[in-house]
Amino acid sequence: MYVCILLHNMIIEDEGRTICEYDENAPNENSVPVSVEQQDLNRFSLRNKYTHQNLQA
Repeated sequence: MYVCILLHNMIIEDEGRTICEYDENAPNENSVPVSVEQQDLNRFSLRNKYTHQNLQA
């Protein structure tokens, strides 16, 4: 696992993040608006202990 992480980081350093061009400031045409209620539900489901334990199992 550690070797894979190290190799990944070495590749990223060497290629200068050419795998994917990403600009934080550019508008995303493919984004879908999400309501505040849906954001709260998503946050809850991500931090749900039952879901976490099921994913670990």
